[in-house]
Parts: sequence; C-alpha cells; structure tokens
Amino acid sequence: MHRLLATALPGDVSHCNPGGRSPVDQRGSERIRLELDPLDLGRPNVGRARGLATGPEPRIAGGGYAQLADALNGSLPLTTVLVLGGLKFAATVFSYSSGGAGGVFAPTLFVGAMVGAALGWVEHYALGHSQVGEFALVGMGAVFAGVIRAPITSVLIIFEMTGGYGLVLPLMIANAIAYVLAKKFDPTSLYDALLEQDGIHLVHGSMPANQLEGLRVEQAMTSEVVTLPAESSAHDALAQIEAQPFSAYPVLDAEGRCLGLVNAARLRRVIAEGTGGRMLSELSRLREYVYPQDPLIRAVVRMNAIGARQLPVVEKGSQALRGILTMSDIFRAQAEAAQESTGAESMREVGDDPPRSSIH
Repeated sequence: MHRLLATALPGDVSHCNPGGRSPVDQRGSERIRLELDPLDLGRPNVGRARGLATGPEPRIAGGGYAQLADALNGSLPLTTVLVLGGLKFAATVFSYSSGGAGGVFAPTLFVGAMVGAALGWVEHYALGHSQVGEFALVGMGAVFAGVIRAPITSVLIIFEMTGGYGLVLPLMIANAIAYVLAKKFDPTSLYDALLEQDGIHLVHGSMPANQLEGLRVEQAMTSEVVTLPAESSAHDALAQIEAQPFSAYPVLDAEGRCLGLVNAARLRRVIAEGTGGRMLSELSRLREYVYPQDPLIRAVVRMNAIGARQLPVVEKGSQALRGILTMSDIFRAQAEAAQESTGAESMREVGDDPPRSSIH
C-alpha cells in the first residue's frame, strides 16, 4: 500500500502548481480528450491513476526496453508478461491523457511484444513448443501494424531487429490480419485521430492520380496567338516579333491554315546565312500538331516524346489554327484541376458537418 501511495504522489505534486506546467504538458492536456473528459476525472486524478498503474510494477515506467528484450528472448514467464502488458497499456493511456511529454511508439512495441509472448506461452503449454521469443516478435509487429497502420514499416522494424528473414511469412500474415481488423473497427488511424483533435483535418480526397485525365487540349490551349503571314520574309518576320515575349509563332497562309511554327532563333540563323529574303512558307513545315478534341494527357506524352515545348492546335481536316499548346498551359491546367478537386472535397466535408443552431 505504501508503494501505491508513494507512486501516486508524483501525480498530485505535478499538478499542484499549474503555472509550472510545460508547454508540452499544456498542449497535451488540450489535445488529448479520449474518454476521460466526460468522466471529469481532472488532471490530479489522472496523475494518481498513472501512479497507481505503475505502482505494482515499476518496470513499466519509461521505455521498458530491458523488459522488451527479455520478452523477445523468451525469458519472462507468462504471469509477468500479462502483468507488464496490461499495466503498460493502462499507464500509457493515463500518462498520455494527462498531457505529459511522450508518445505511443515505444508503448505499442512493448504491449505488442507482451501480447505475443503471452500467446507464445499458451502455445508452449498446449503443444510443447518453445518459441516464446518468436511469438513476441510477431506480436510486436502485428500490434504496431494495427495501431499505427503501417504494416510494411512493421516488417522493416523486425528485419532491423532480427537481421534475418525467418519470420517474414508469419509476420506478414499477422500484420495483414491486424491491419484489416483495425481498419474494419476504426477507419481512422491513431495519428489522424490525434490531428483531428488538434483541429487539423487532412484531405483524403478522391482526386485522380493524374489531374490531366479527363481534360481535352481545347481546355488548356492558348487561343489568342501572335501569328505570322506565310508571305512575309525572314527579315520582316523577325522585325515583327522582335518585341514579342513568345518563343514560337504559327505561320498562316492566306486561308488561315497553319503551315508550322517558326522561332526567332531560326529567323536569325536564316538572316545570318544571307537568305533573309526567303518567305516563311519555305521555312515552316507542319510536322507535329494536335486537335482541340485530343486528350490533354496524350498531347503531353507526344510533346515529351519529340522534345517539344509547344504544339499548334489545328482543326481536323481544314488545318485551320485554333490556338497553341505550351508547357505553361499544361501546368496551369493541372493546377486548376487540382484546385477544383481540393475545393470540391472541402465542400463535401463542410456538407457532412451537422447543422449548427444559431439559438444559444
């Protein structure tokens, strides 16, 4: 009894001076609600409960790595692993709920190892096998996968600890079962729930893997384009675009059909060769182009394949110019699609909230 009272006292002492609480303590108290607030236990009572939980078995205080190593070696008896696992779980709940500095990573590994070791002892008494340490390892990984919702990380942790692959199959099976059951009973992971208690809601939208899917070229292209007449010479064309900020310009014939693209560098090279009088109709060839109805993702793939940063957009059949598609247009369309998708998801979340009454 005196041990229980002595270990419960630190909980009272730590709450006697509210002004002395650390920022982590204050933030934890506001952040973690669990089921303690409805019971109105209060911070001093939570401290007492934490002390009572650690009183019967002081070894559960702290990280418990020494006891964890003993469990993995199979050297802890059944009663000990049951007591350690149960008290560690209770101490973690009360300690974390009180707002104290700490986390759930190490306690999850500890409790999982104790549960696995307990099952290992049951299997030992039932079938006579001596694999308590292996059961502890698998239990540690399974509980971690179910609580943290990271089954692959759990496997990697066990690889790191054992340095072997002998437990890969049972560990993967246990992780899969734990993960599926945890998702079934509570779709929200522990860390997501903690963020939601802080007022942080992560957007888990149904946004497609590629925002360009479903978009057409005409939704992203630039319609207002600076064009050059096919009858212009290289000299005249260069003078016309000298002050323009664009890198390529469509060349149109008298009927408005696109003959291709030219750029300032090409025109300067022609003039430097002494053939500045050549007509643009001789310098341009319509080799690559897209149609307004083409999927935008197909245009992106094509531009990447030929190394082009812009393509003319022409009408099918008549080759009349409709616009030009550049990489900047594609980036803008992708950003707008992502913004619309995020906005729609936010609206759905707002719509899911219950209506709030304006009467107080």
